Amino acid sequence: MDVADVPRGKHCGCICPSCKTPLIARHGEVKEWHFAHASHAVYDKTKTKCEYSFYVSVRMMARQIIGSRLEIELPDYWDKVKRYDPRIGRSRVQSFSITKRKKVVLTDVEVERNFLNVPVDIFGHIGDFAFILYFTHPGRDVPPELVEPKDNHCGIVAVSLDRLPALFKKIKKSQDSYQAVLHRYLVTD
Repeated sequence: MDVADVPRGKHCGCICPSCKTPLIARHGEVKEWHFAHASHAVYDKTKTKCEYSFYVSVRMMARQIIGSRLEIELPDYWDKVKRYDPRIGRSRVQSFSITKRKKVVLTDVEVERNFLNVPVDIFGHIGDFAFILYFTHPGRDVPPELVEPKDNHCGIVAVSLDRLPALFKKIKKSQDSYQAVLHRYLVTD
C-alpha cells in the first residue's frame, strides 16, 4: 500500500509483510510520509525480526504495481571496444551503438520468478524473447548468471533504484504518490 492511500496513524490497519508487526501510517507536516512499526504493546504480535529495508520495500511495491503487461522506455545503449590502430601505432577506444532508445512492451509479465536459476524481479516476453528486469540497489548487484547468461535468446535490464530516495523526498512538493513516482520511474527512467 502507498502510505497516502490509508488512514493516518494506527487506524491504517497495515501489517509489516516481513515481521508481521502492526504499522502506523505517519502523515506528518515536516518529515516525508512513511510507515513505522508500532513499538508500544505490540511485541507479542511480532513474529520474526524485520528484514525489510527501504529498497526491499520499494522492490515489493514495484512488483505490486506492475500488471500482466508493461510498456517501458529503454535508453540508448552504447559500448566501447579497444582496438589497435596501425596508423598511429597504438590502441584506440571506439564507441559504438548497441541499440537506440525505444519503447518496448513486455507481455505475460510475472513477478518473483526464477530465470537461469536466479530469482528475478520481473519476467516477461517481448515477442519470442524472454525479458528480465532485475532491480539493483546498494548491496544488491546483478548476479553473474545474468551478466553473461547462457541463454542468449533473452534480454536482461538492470534497473537501479538508487535515485528513488531523492525522488520520494520531492513528493510533498508535487502532490504525487509514491506509487505514481515509482511507476513513472520504472516506465521512463
